[in-house]
Formats: sequence, structure tokens, C-alpha cells
Amino acid sequence: MASFWSASFAACVFCLLAGDYLQIWQRSGLGSTLQGFFPEGKGSFAKETQGLQGTMNQSNNIVHKDHQLAFAPDQSAESCKLEAGHEFASGLIVQGACTCLPGLECTLHIRSFLEEHWDTDDKMAQELLVVFEGPARAIARLEPDNKNSAFAAWRARYQIWDPGSYRVSVQAGCTARSQSVILATFGVQVSGFEGLGTRPRPTPCDFGQHGRWLLDQPSKDYRWIPFPCAPPLVNTETFPQEIRRRGYGRIVFIGDSHQRMLYMHLKFLLDGRAIVADYDRHVDFTSTINEGDPESELQLRFYWVDGIYRNGQDGCRNRGRYSRREDSFPEIAASDDSIFVLDAGAWSATFCDRPLQAYTRHILPFIDWGASLVRGNSTLVWRTAPPSVWFCERKNGILHHFNEITSHLLSGRIPEVKVFDSWQIEAPRFRDADPISHYSWTEPNANGNGTLVMAGPVGKAVVHAFMTWVLENHN
Repeated sequence: MASFWSASFAACVFCLLAGDYLQIWQRSGLGSTLQGFFPEGKGSFAKETQGLQGTMNQSNNIVHKDHQLAFAPDQSAESCKLEAGHEFASGLIVQGACTCLPGLECTLHIRSFLEEHWDTDDKMAQELLVVFEGPARAIARLEPDNKNSAFAAWRARYQIWDPGSYRVSVQAGCTARSQSVILATFGVQVSGFEGLGTRPRPTPCDFGQHGRWLLDQPSKDYRWIPFPCAPPLVNTETFPQEIRRRGYGRIVFIGDSHQRMLYMHLKFLLDGRAIVADYDRHVDFTSTINEGDPESELQLRFYWVDGIYRNGQDGCRNRGRYSRREDSFPEIAASDDSIFVLDAGAWSATFCDRPLQAYTRHILPFIDWGASLVRGNSTLVWRTAPPSVWFCERKNGILHHFNEITSHLLSGRIPEVKVFDSWQIEAPRFRDADPISHYSWTEPNANGNGTLVMAGPVGKAVVHAFMTWVLENHN
């Protein structure tokens, strides 16, 4: 795995050696980031933002080593909100701007000389998580940043649209105990754009982002809320009629247990019934919503795919453990009125010694098989692999890289494969899962009548976002 990561990120260059440790300075790139989102004739905007870019480059920087904090000469610890109670583990260095413009992709550079917080000595495989909590909840996108055997380094890129003060926690995401260790906490301020007037600015939707976990003040909990540029969440009661009106009579989920839970939670929201066997058994399922109603009858199906790799290749094992399909996919009839939804990744990450090689080798044949089911009005949808807090073998960094590989392979593909990005919903709350990393689960009904309900705030948000996405992308 290390060789794959090394090749993938060989272009990541940083470094400016100064004094006792590496100084890694953030470059905001404001003008180049935003210029492409303005109509022709507005190119002067990039020049007008040069002053702001300089301000961002000179803003507060966090540097920490062995509990010693250093800042730009004219700054103080208070300006980076490193007040009492915020901590850094010995041997950790974090550097980057303490402020970021809303919607700008900013970067924190992190280095660690720690060994005891990870389950592997492979620096490129050590998991790190950077979580932001404030007006919204977000998670940074991590990239390994060097190949030096003496330390581990990452670039943590984040893009937050809601201004305000954010508490940042740096966590070792996977240890031998499968628990998180908080290595550092500090503050970042998201603010700016004052003085730019009413000139048009990019929206989250320009970046494929349609919602975020927004803090609900009364409950002090985060709720999934669409951005103003995105369509509102659909009404569950009218979804079957709306999808039938578009010419679709079936939604077919094909994949692992995350797909099964999406199937189950959607079924529950549409018909109000949850069955414990649907959660416990690794089998295929079929259900019909509003059966007999020609205007709203909708068939939901789930087909189990426990692995897309080949047992014995790339150190892989356990494909077909439940389905008994060790070298084939489910027998599904092609259809002209179906939405086929595929996913993969969790089993490759868990049961392959070389997961990136195994996934890359087998993902296109799996997608080609899915495309063979499409006829007439039917469409093929790829759902991103969800993050995980289960075994250390199933690291978020690997799963995220699976998603990037698939996105690249599907770009420009004809016929089109639509992508439903559930990762942006799940990743900021990746720990709000059940013990085996499902974001939906069954639990007893609170009314005490002995029935079951589907629970899980993240799973529910994924289902509502899925229904909204389906209607928006199947006109």
C-alpha cells in the first residue's frame, strides 16, 4: 500500500527548512480559486482580490512542537484562539492560517513524530482526521504529504461556507483499539469578503455541495440543511408519485450492507415498517410501496454484493461469504424503468491486504456489469463508499481514495453514470454510527408497542438527500 500512496502523491512537494523544524506555509490561492467562477469580462476580480490574498498569506499561523507555540511576529496566541483548555500532543506540528474566507479551500499542514497513536509504522497508512465544529460541522480532506520515514505529514484541506468561530480537533483516527485519540485542539475563524461589494461569488453548488450539518441552537445538535442554492428536501409522502411521474417504477440497490441500510431506511420512511430480520440477515430483499396504486406503486429491491474482488488476488478473501457468489454478480434482469444504484469499497478495504490495487483492478468491470442492466429510461447511479469507524483495516483515507478513483473513472463516461455523493453527508459525523459502522439501524419504537423503527440521524439525512437528489437528477 505504501508504494501506491507514494506514487499517487509523488507530486506533493512542500518544504522550507528553517531552524529546528520544517516550516510549511499556507498559500491561499484566492484569485486562482475564484476567477474561474465569474463570467467573462469579470477577470479583473482576480486583480482586485490580490490585496486580500496577501492579507490571507500574512494571517496568523499555528506552529507547535513539544508544547511550544510560535506565531507570526506580530501575532499572539489569543488571535489563534489557543486559549486555556486547547491542547497539543508532544511531537505534533500544525501550521496554517488561523482565518479562512467562506467557501475558500484552505489548508493546514500537519507533521507528527508520534508512534504510539497508530496501528501501523507505515507513515503513508497512518490515519489522521481533522474535524471542525462551529456554526456548521465539517471534516478536512487529508492527503499524505511526504515519504520521510522519520515522521508522518499531511495536508488537511477544508472548505467551509458558514462564517463564524470553529473548534478544530486533530485526531489519530485509527489505533490498535479502534478508538480515536485527540492530538490537538485549536480555533479557526471563517470570515471575510467584506469590501467586495455585491460582485457575484461562487456557491457551494458550484462545487457539488448541496447541504451541510448546521448547528441548531435550541437543541445544540447538528442538522442536515440544504444550502440556499440547492433544492429543499423532498416530501417523503409525495416521493413515490413524483418518481413514477418521471417514468420509474423500481429503485434497485446493489452492493454491501451500507446499501442494505439505505434500502431499509428508505422503505421505513415510505411505508413506516421496519423488520429486524432485514437488519440481521445478509440476503436479497424486495418490497413494494403503495402496492396496487397505478400512480404511486414503487418497487424497492436490494441485491447483496459482498466483494467485487477475486479471492486470493491482492491478498483478498471472504468474497461471497454470505451471498455464495464468489466469482459472479447477482442475476438481475435488465429493465427500462429502473434506477440501479451501485456501491462498493467497504469489503475491499476490510478484506484485501492491498486494497487500492484490488479496488482499482475490479471497479470498472463491476460498473460495466451494472451498465448492462440499463435499458430505455433506466439509469445507473454510483453511490460513494461511506466512511467507517469499524476495523483499522477499513480506513477513511482508503475509502476516500476509492471515491476519488471512481469519480475520475466515471468522468465523461458515455453512457453517463450519475454519482450520488453520500460521503459529504456521512464524513462530518463519521462517528455517529452503530458498532459496525452503519449510519442507520433498528431500535424499539418509543411508544412501547413492540414494533421497530429505523434510527440514525446520519442515515436519515442520507435518505432524504438521496430522494431529493433522485428527483433533481431524473427529470
